[in-house]
Amino acid sequence: MVGEDGLNGLKLGQEFPGNVHLRIQRELLELKHRGVLLVILSKNNEADAREVFESLPGMILKWTDFAVRKINWNHKHENLREAAQELGLGIDSFAFLDDSDYEREQMRQAIPEVLILNDSADPLHTLRALWATDVFDSLVVTEEDRLRQRDYSVREARDVAKHGHDLEEFLKSLEMEVTIEDIGPSNMERVVAMLGKTNQFNLTTRRHSRADVQSILGLRNAIGLALRLRDKFGEQGIVALSLAVPSNDSNALEIDSFLVSCRALGRGVEDALWSAMVSRALVQGVRKLDAEYRATAKNALAAKFYDRVGLQSVARDSSAVRYRLEPVEAHPSPPWIVVHNRSNEQ
Repeated sequence: MVGEDGLNGLKLGQEFPGNVHLRIQRELLELKHRGVLLVILSKNNEADAREVFESLPGMILKWTDFAVRKINWNHKHENLREAAQELGLGIDSFAFLDDSDYEREQMRQAIPEVLILNDSADPLHTLRALWATDVFDSLVVTEEDRLRQRDYSVREARDVAKHGHDLEEFLKSLEMEVTIEDIGPSNMERVVAMLGKTNQFNLTTRRHSRADVQSILGLRNAIGLALRLRDKFGEQGIVALSLAVPSNDSNALEIDSFLVSCRALGRGVEDALWSAMVSRALVQGVRKLDAEYRATAKNALAAKFYDRVGLQSVARDSSAVRYRLEPVEAHPSPPWIVVHNRSNEQ
């Protein structure tokens, strides 16, 4: 539209339809503040589109409110696939709004996994669609949710894959620090949220509720650890966690859950968490650690983790591979990560 009408042809204000477009922008900005990533897909010249966000009076959304901006003349479904790859997110985690019947239908046929929120160009219908959907609902908005947009905005600078020529030096340059802390009331909401939605690096994908986690932590000798990450770009909050429960053997523990947010993958965070879990187990006199990898449609990335950190495969069936570490031995944390331990036992 901007390419045809020019900046002066676009209107926002207190009269229809400009007032409805403003309300739509407010709704989208609120979603961003709750941790929903905004992506813009536009068939336009990028300079023209950017001018709208920077110069049109009354604009609520800003250029920097979008985690990814795909503004070109490619098909929108192609741009969405590229955006998903850049963000490291599954294509089925996207919802799509568009005032073009053609674009919505093409998206529906090209990527049926994407949720199409509106089915009309009418801005009132689009606004009502945003109000009616429950796909963005969350009981609690955590600090990590609020940090998500900023975290993704520096994803290119953190992109490990682009620095393969000197990977360790690049990782050192990120100045990563992790804090290991016990799972408890202060971080429970984030822990339960991660258990409920982490897919790619999740060894068992157990969707524990708050009550489930509290029950696990109430078991004698159970271990619950959360890992908080920061780097030179800022805080990322809790990005990994692990739960271990006592087994029938008094000197053994079973890893119930072990997972890392996709935002932190490829930097050694999983090794830092495993090192902390093993260290805690050794402090408690544990002689044997049992674990399992339960395959899902989305967690193939984690399939070889236990093999890599030295556990032995002891059994497998169609749904899981069982592992054991006996005797329990310390596992080194990556040298490019500074580790702070705030757990009760060190």
